[in-house]
Amino acid sequence: MNFSDPYFSSFGWLIITLPLNKYTQNSVEGFLRKNAINIITTNLRPCQMNALNYLKALLLFIALFHLIFGFGLMFSIDFQKTAISMYGGAIEWSTANIYFTRIIGSFAFVLGSLAWVASRNPMKYKAIVIGFIEFFILRNINRHLFADELYSTFNVSQMMNIMTSVFFGLQAFLLAYLLWCASRKKAHPLP
Repeated sequence: MNFSDPYFSSFGWLIITLPLNKYTQNSVEGFLRKNAINIITTNLRPCQMNALNYLKALLLFIALFHLIFGFGLMFSIDFQKTAISMYGGAIEWSTANIYFTRIIGSFAFVLGSLAWVASRNPMKYKAIVIGFIEFFILRNINRHLFADELYSTFNVSQMMNIMTSVFFGLQAFLLAYLLWCASRKKAHPLP
């Protein structure tokens, strides 16, 4: 075991910045017992180091998803039909419904553009990230608060509604968690 290696795997990320070369094998254990809380609260390096990159990747995924779906919903009736059937929905394909689906597409495209901007620098565009968290949470609340309308109008199954809620709820949670970790890094710069 090489305790002088700053990335010593037995203790994982808790002691990444600990100056281990000053301590022998016996005193490292005692040092950790005395200072474990301080180490845990001040040296969350993997959370901090990777959070910003993970946040950028998640925002990029959200951007691409919304840009592709938004563009498709705006310009292709076949895409509209495929997307709605993938969602588990079935609607009457009247001119009004096609037009309203195009409006939803333009909204999705703008959301994708905003996510793309935020993915370049999430800390600078924190308001956009928070807006997506709020949007995903509100959509999940509406999805269940008005579930009867969703089921009767679009013939969406309860299982698809739950799966969609999990998909967007997970994104909201990850955005919030990663933003918190990345903000923590900015507030407490690493040595």
